[in-house]
Amino acid sequence: SLKGSAARSSSIHTAALRDDRTRPEAERLESLVGELSAAMAQVPADAVDSEIEKWLATICLALDLDRSAIYERNAPSGLVRTSHTWLRPNFPPFPRKYDPQKMFEKTTNWVLAGNQLVFSRPDEIPFDLGDVKRYVLRYGPEASAVLPMSAGGRVIGAVSFGRFRSPREWSP
Repeated sequence: SLKGSAARSSSIHTAALRDDRTRPEAERLESLVGELSAAMAQVPADAVDSEIEKWLATICLALDLDRSAIYERNAPSGLVRTSHTWLRPNFPPFPRKYDPQKMFEKTTNWVLAGNQLVFSRPDEIPFDLGDVKRYVLRYGPEASAVLPMSAGGRVIGAVSFGRFRSPREWSP
């Protein structure tokens, strides 16, 4: 009967919502990345920047993060620049004249060599990356993930996500 079918459909829908809320974080992120890829493939060229910023916000809010940025360089030996940022209201913006390559030369070169910098607490930052560790201890964030971005077989930049309110465990 239609009534029985509607009840089963409602029950299935409720179970799907419950499952959606309890899915592991990695699955949520994987789903978001899929949606992001589909959206970016369809966005007109003149709307790419606003779409990138929208997705930085979407990812941060879904993962309960406070700030995100994309860093890029146009040539293998070119300068790194911050091209897009998002931050939660009432959280510290990036410093004026923020230049990660000057402020964190060793760490920037390390990430641009294809390495990730992921820490759940500042004391997890590798000793060798003292330039960024000193900054983080003074200004935050409490947890961060900086991931290199590649295209055409070479690292072209990085994306960073940070949480300022408290430490945060990152799933692999």
